Amino acid sequence: MTNKAAGTYLFSKNTGKILLLFRSEACSDPNTWSIITGIVDEGESFEEAAKREIQEELNYSEDINLYKFTEDIGKYDFESYIAFVDDEINFDIDLSEN
Repeated sequence: MTNKAAGTYLFSKNTGKILLLFRSEACSDPNTWSIITGIVDEGESFEEAAKREIQEELNYSEDINLYKFTEDIGKYDFESYIAFVDDEINFDIDLSEN
């Protein structure tokens, strides 16, 4: 069985910054910086998974356009996306999430 995952680089057009998340002790590769990533659920497309992860991890529910590019990271069937937002996203961190 191939593990499927998707990740998104979230880029602010006004500041030129990319959002990175610091991974908790409770997840794989703890205490490292990461883009917004997650496993693709059964019946879900890579793009749907990427959008769901943005919603879950940032509590960001606005419609967002994703632009696909590929990346080979070995153990996963992985699709990468970049998304552009005008301003940096202000969000409350949910410490119960991994």
